[in-house]
Amino acid sequence: MRVRILLVSIALAIVPGAALAQEKYPTIAPPAIAPGGPGSAPSPQIVPPAAPVPPPQTEKTVDDLLTELEQLRVQQTELAKREKELTEALRKKLQQQTERMQKLGVAPKAPEPDRVGRILIEGNVKTPDGKILELLDFHAGQVLKHSAIEDGRAKLEKAGFRGATINVTPNELDATFKDIHVKVSEPPVPFTGPELPRPSPVGR
Repeated sequence: MRVRILLVSIALAIVPGAALAQEKYPTIAPPAIAPGGPGSAPSPQIVPPAAPVPPPQTEKTVDDLLTELEQLRVQQTELAKREKELTEALRKKLQQQTERMQKLGVAPKAPEPDRVGRILIEGNVKTPDGKILELLDFHAGQVLKHSAIEDGRAKLEKAGFRGATINVTPNELDATFKDIHVKVSEPPVPFTGPELPRPSPVGR
C-alpha cells in the first residue's frame, strides 16, 4: 500500500515538471523537404501574360477621311519634290563626272547609230519599187530614225496601200545596219471604161 502511494506521488511530481519544460523549451518541427530532394527549390509557377485587349474599332467620320486624304496629298507633294531634287543632283553629278573623264581622255565613246541597210519591198505587183521608195522617208546608208518608220507607213496608208507594214531586222553582215522589210497590198485598179447605164428600179 505504501509502495502504491509512493508511485502515485512520484507520478504527480513528474507531470507538472514535464509541462513546465514544454513551455520553456518548445518543440521545433523539422523543415519540410521538397519532393525533389533536400537541395532542390520548389519550381515557381509561370503565369502567361494576359493577351492585350484590342481597342474597339470605331467607324471613321468624313472629317477623319478628309484629314487622312490631306495628309496623303502632303506626303505625295513632299515625295515628288524630293524626287525632283535627287534627279537634278544626280544629273549634275553625272555631268561633272563625264566632263572630268572627257578632260582625261577616258570617257566612253558613244555607240555608233543604226543605219538603214537593205530595203526589201514585198506585195507590189504593178507598182514599181521606186514609187514606193518615194513615199518612204529613208534610204540605204541613212541614219535610221524610228520616227521615220512610222511616217513612211502612214504615207503608204494614205497613198492607198491599206495594211502596209514596215519591220526592222538586223543585217546579217553588219550589226550596225538594219534591213527594212516593207510589205504592201496594192489598191484595186480603178475602173476607166465607159459608164454603163444603171438599171431602172423594179416596179416603176
